[in-house]
Amino acid sequence: MIDKKFELTSSDVDKFKEDGYLVLRNIFSERAIEHFQKLAEENIQRPETNYGSGFSKLNYDIGNNDKQVFDLIQNSHFKDTLYKLTNRELIFTQG
Repeated sequence: MIDKKFELTSSDVDKFKEDGYLVLRNIFSERAIEHFQKLAEENIQRPETNYGSGFSKLNYDIGNNDKQVFDLIQNSHFKDTLYKLTNRELIFTQG
């Protein structure tokens, strides 16, 4: 899921601390990107009325039972990357 060549640099961490966000280019493998795109497409909730005709939204529980999502959040490289950015352990919870 995570591209093994992805490496977070100290300038990436500095940019994240300065801006509050960071685009992590090339962190996911092509296979992971294709999977997440398919997962999102399958979970788009189409509007049921004309009132909401301009809006679509992802279902609330997207990825809840998806093995690849769980593999991702358990991936040590992914967890280490997020820890380096935030100085916090990665947790997964559904609210």
